[in-house]
Parts: sequence; C-alpha cells; structure tokens
Amino acid sequence: MLKRCIPELYERADRTKIPTPLEKELRSITRKVKPKVRIADLLVSVPLLDGKDTWILLHCELQGKGGGNLAQRMFMYKTLIFARHAELVVGLAIITDKRSADEPTFYECSFFGCKETYIYNRTVVMDMNPEELKASDNPFDLALYAGQCAIQSKRSERQRFIFFKELLTLLSLHNWSRSDKDDFLVFLDGILTINDKDAIAELSLFEEEIMEEEKPMALQDMKTPLRTYIYEKGVEKGIEKGIEKGKLEGLLAAARNLLKTGMEPSHVAQVTELPLKTIQSIL
Repeated sequence: MLKRCIPELYERADRTKIPTPLEKELRSITRKVKPKVRIADLLVSVPLLDGKDTWILLHCELQGKGGGNLAQRMFMYKTLIFARHAELVVGLAIITDKRSADEPTFYECSFFGCKETYIYNRTVVMDMNPEELKASDNPFDLALYAGQCAIQSKRSERQRFIFFKELLTLLSLHNWSRSDKDDFLVFLDGILTINDKDAIAELSLFEEEIMEEEKPMALQDMKTPLRTYIYEKGVEKGIEKGIEKGKLEGLLAAARNLLKTGMEPSHVAQVTELPLKTIQSIL
C-alpha cells in the first residue's frame, strides 16, 4: 500500500518489521466524535529505518460518498490524534469512486488572522490505470484493480463472475506466498461476492484448476458462499480419499497374510486385484 500511495514513506519504512495496529489509541479519539461523522478505518504505527516510527491514519471513502466534507474530517482526526497523543499523523484517504470536480482536496480555514492548511495523501481508485495495476507485482495494486472491478460491476452478478475469473487468473500468475494469496482471496470474496450456485460451482472448479499446486487453502473460516462451497467440497474429497486409503490398507494386510501361508505372489495379486509389483514390494 505504501509503495503505491505514499512512496516517500515506503522508502523510509523498515520493511523487516511489522506495523503495529493502534486500536486502543483510535478508540480513544473516536469516542469523542459523533458516529455519523466517524471516518477512521485504521490507525497504525510504522517502524522507520532510523529506529523511530510514524503513525498512519487510513480512511476508505466508500463509493465516493461520505458524511460531509472529507477534507474537514481528515483535518479533524489529525487534530484529535495530536491533542490526545502528541503524535503527528500521516493521513491517507482511499476513495473508491470519482469525486466531484469542485470538491476540495485539502483543508483550509482562516479566522481573524489565523490560517490553517492541511494537505493529506489522497488516492482515487477509479482514476488509476487498470492495465498498470494488472501488470504490477504489488498485491495492493491488484486489490485496487479488484476494487475497480467491484465498482464497475455494480449490481450485476454476471459481471462480478467475469471479473472474479479474471482476477483468479491474474492471481495465479504471481509468485506470491500462500499467505498473501489467501489474504487476497479473503478481500476478493468480500467485494465480489457470488451467490448463484452454478456460478459458485464453476468458480470453485476454475480456482482449483488455475491454481494447480499453488492453490491456496479453502479458507474455511470465510462465510462467503464461494468459500463455504470450496471448503465443503474439500471435506468431501478428504473423506473419499480416506475411504480409498482404508481399502488399500486392508488389501495390503490381506496380501501379507496370504503370502505368509506360502501362496505365490502371482496368485495373491489375482485374489486381491493388486498389481504384482505391489505384492512383490511387500515380500
């Protein structure tokens, strides 16, 4: 995310360390704000290469709509954080749709000779080049493209299905860790939810084929229709494999007993219907 939205901070961040969520600190200021104007989604502390750390306030403005003036709300949270914790905060607003051309992109006010200006980082998802996002190896960029797909598909499940297949294909082309792919699937299931049973079955089969040996786990804790279906099918396959394994073990045990009686391996193979090579391997 930092590489795309705040490249200067990305270069100074210590990427060997994991950022720390500041949920308690965030709650301490959101309690002071009326629910209808709460905007903060995430407050985290990011370690820097110089040994210090910086706080980031992340807000996602859904569907380009918000509760009033976005710039003013970003300024309000920045001010509350400094007043409460004496910390300067890096503000980032991710906007998921196009905004009005006359909407201010920064906050400014003046009052009897006093003047305040607040410019924050601002990323508008629909303004980004989709081909550039698809070609990037940055997981956050593919998530941004998925966001574009969700906005474009609107209420069309058929269009969401088409985008979902495309994103699965793009995901399979990346040499990301299994954990990163799982995280992306969690995100994808959330914004491109598929409910049609036939579409779910087709997507499940497509995901299994396209991922091959790198296929992420079924994410059984996800409650979306697709992830539930994949998990249940995985359980069924596991049961079937267990039954087959049990049958094989039973036949091998019978073969060993027959061999102990002095029966020829070729006759044992005929009786158990196991390959002769398998019988010879247990002699």
